Amino acid sequence: MATITQRPFSTEQDKYQMSALARQCSENNLHVVDLPYRFSSWAFDHPENVNLWFDENQQLVAWAVLQSPFWTIDYVCHPEHESHLHREILAWADQRAQSVQNTPYARSAWFVMAFSGQNDRIRDLQDAGFKCQSDVGEDSWSKVLMRRSSQTPVKVYKPRSAGFTVRALAGEKEVQKYVDLHQSVFESKNMTLDWRMRTLQHPDYTPELDIVVESSTGDLAAFCICWLDKNSMTGHVEPLGITVI
Repeated sequence: MATITQRPFSTEQDKYQMSALARQCSENNLHVVDLPYRFSSWAFDHPENVNLWFDENQQLVAWAVLQSPFWTIDYVCHPEHESHLHREILAWADQRAQSVQNTPYARSAWFVMAFSGQNDRIRDLQDAGFKCQSDVGEDSWSKVLMRRSSQTPVKVYKPRSAGFTVRALAGEKEVQKYVDLHQSVFESKNMTLDWRMRTLQHPDYTPELDIVVESSTGDLAAFCICWLDKNSMTGHVEPLGITVI
């Protein structure tokens, strides 16, 4: 078995390696294109919330993040190493979750995303105490991954109500208004000014894909941030929200 070493998050360069590994294993992971958004969250404010695993050649083969803002454990593991690293990743996440109790990073439950065909991964998760949430009664939920061909014609829609304008976010000067709307829509204080500012500074951020809807009063009524991987020409919307009008 190969020698594996691990360490906490260290520098911004780590994020580029983490993104590269996620793209390499994109068929096994839901969150790939939108990682610039997730990697800008305040979970990274504490390096110990992020762990990286390397092989004997110092190549990154796995990473995990305790993503308190999303209540999730985000992780990627190279398929060649998952059989012997996956349980270790889950053990690290459990230990980290225990260590952040009574801090702003603590959560009463943690969620992990897995595709229905990832039988070995699901088995490990169940052995670690995770339970499928798709059939638990009133609070059941699951995610559906949908793809749309870029060859399919795109319809052009206009706001049905007069007085609304669809446009790009007006840069840093409008970030606070966005944060206020985001917090209101999701009824949560998880989105912060620092987090949102970091997304604007990320190299993969595309200003014209940071869309808001402005009302006739000048207030923001909706938002939709789009992320694009120009290499694979794959897009991901994260997040999208609209206030009650």
